[in-house]
Amino acid sequence: MKNSLIKCLFVTVITFLTTSLSAAPQKSYHLLVEYNNCNPAKLNDLKYLEKTLTASANKGNFTVLKSVFHQFEPQGVTGILLLSESHMSIHTWPEDGYAAVDLFTCGGNSPEEAESILKEALECQLSEKILMKRRPKITIEYHTKSH
Repeated sequence: MKNSLIKCLFVTVITFLTTSLSAAPQKSYHLLVEYNNCNPAKLNDLKYLEKTLTASANKGNFTVLKSVFHQFEPQGVTGILLLSESHMSIHTWPEDGYAAVDLFTCGGNSPEEAESILKEALECQLSEKILMKRRPKITIEYHTKSH
């Protein structure tokens, strides 16, 4: 009797937690994107990248608090936007036509709206995305897309 009561209680708690978590609204996302075969000139233009990343954040309804970008010699740019919802960063390798973007958000806004601007702006032929839905529970989606 005691074991079946404990088992029943355990199943009830697990069912409650699973139902509660799946019904809870999504609260944070972490999007990692790799862009290949991009326009090298755009990947090496600090002002263009800062303007593009800021426009991307605005399209996703994120609030930019601070922007820091750095031009490397002989080429490449690293930039980060500090968002009230978390952060967005880009790292470029123009010599390879490659860029990596990281967008972490808290507050429920989906990063996919913001990311859609970058695909076009960098003139990429191939993008690979990993989207992690972090809260209330982690789920991971992986996408490869040719343009």
